[in-house]
Amino acid sequence: MGNLGVPELLIILLIILVFFGAKKIPEIAQGLGKGIREFKNATREAESDGNESAPALPNPVASITCPSCGKAASAEARHCPSCGTSFEAKTCLKCKTVNRPGNKFCSACGTQL
Repeated sequence: MGNLGVPELLIILLIILVFFGAKKIPEIAQGLGKGIREFKNATREAESDGNESAPALPNPVASITCPSCGKAASAEARHCPSCGTSFEAKTCLKCKTVNRPGNKFCSACGTQL
């Protein structure tokens, strides 16, 4: 598709004039303008509704308890700040069972972790 020049635009306008008639073109343009205006208003309302309906919730500070010493630590912590126990689950090398954090021995086979 090439660029549209003045002669091409005049031909398109002439075809539209013949197809719809001189009286119908202002009505079509008016309806098109109203439709665009309603669409803009609806998008503005949707944007304002979306901002107002979702209030910001405070981020709760979760904590976990260390299985070894029983002291509280933040949920993001990987190790206990008091005793250094890991909060990550350990996998047994022998039977590949995933054990709870703080376990020193495998719950399935009893192997030391």
